[in-house]
Amino acid sequence: MFAHDTYFFSTITDSILSATNLNSDLAKIQQWAYQWKMSFTPDLSKQAQEVIFSKKHLEVYHPNLYFDGSIVQKSSAQKDLGVILDEKLSFNQYLKYVIDKASKGIGVLRKLRFYIPRSSLLTIYKLFIRSHLDYADVIYDQPYNASFCEKIESIQYNAALAMTAALILFMFVIAS
Repeated sequence: MFAHDTYFFSTITDSILSATNLNSDLAKIQQWAYQWKMSFTPDLSKQAQEVIFSKKHLEVYHPNLYFDGSIVQKSSAQKDLGVILDEKLSFNQYLKYVIDKASKGIGVLRKLRFYIPRSSLLTIYKLFIRSHLDYADVIYDQPYNASFCEKIESIQYNAALAMTAALILFMFVIAS
């Protein structure tokens, strides 16, 4: 009855030809859906989007795409299977998302560390924080992305401090 997201892609060598081909494919999909009495995007918050991935510094002109009688909105990023792909394939938005999510979890660990055993804190860390840091790391954990690895290591260090209460002991020693 229901299908999840559907994607089309085209390698663009000629933007007009690519837009023509994609519009033709979108029209065929629309005709097929009409024939089989199906509808796409019944949820208005999930309209069709176009993302042009390019490492070029100059903006690439690409004609509008049309689906179901309306212009396909252009977007600078797309989230797929939990990974945010931005138009420059830099993974900056995804990394920010992961760090924000992990930081919230570390905040919870800091509050729980006085009430539950360290082994339970470690389990919570592995399930709810580390899993976000590890997911899709093969994509961005590359030699040319050393800054990403440093940020992830910093988050893991903060998690270790939160679980062991080392920061409190360090602050106590300084205050003495």
